[in-house]
Amino acid sequence: MEIVWTRLANRTFSEVFENLDFRWSKKEMKDFKNLTDSMLEKIKNEKISHSFAIKKLEIRKAVIHKNVSLYYKID
Repeated sequence: MEIVWTRLANRTFSEVFENLDFRWSKKEMKDFKNLTDSMLEKIKNEKISHSFAIKKLEIRKAVIHKNVSLYYKID
């Protein structure tokens, strides 16, 4: 499976990452990046599936950190 990011997803992820850079240490930023990469890899390899956030649109929600969630759809 291939992961395709929308323009909005790219922009909002960049904004979240920049915002966290002001609040977190370099280690916390690295850990967050690793958590995100790990979650994406699991989704990509179909090793994990999350509950629907919007069932009608088949959009799922993965919590990466208590304040950061990833919304995705599998086509």
